Amino acid sequence: MGGYSKEEHHEIAKLVLPKGSVVDLVVSGNYQALYEFLQLRLCGRAEWEIRALARAIRLFLVGVIPVIFENVDCKGKELGYCPEHESCGKYPNK
Repeated sequence: MGGYSKEEHHEIAKLVLPKGSVVDLVVSGNYQALYEFLQLRLCGRAEWEIRALARAIRLFLVGVIPVIFENVDCKGKELGYCPEHESCGKYPNK
């Protein structure tokens, strides 16, 4: 059934079951707020749909302000370790 696992089917279903309609999304924030949002949501532990949104926002921001956003990644990249309780495996825990 589409090559998805049972868990992925449940994740996909939660996106379409509530209303199944397209909505417009407006995001605003200063540079610091957007940078921190991206650091949190580009992490491998974030749900795939919010991670995809963060990637799209990052791509847009790199096109507009590359000096600030071209190197933004999860918080672990900046710190050299994962500050979360449980690491995604990309960076070791402190």
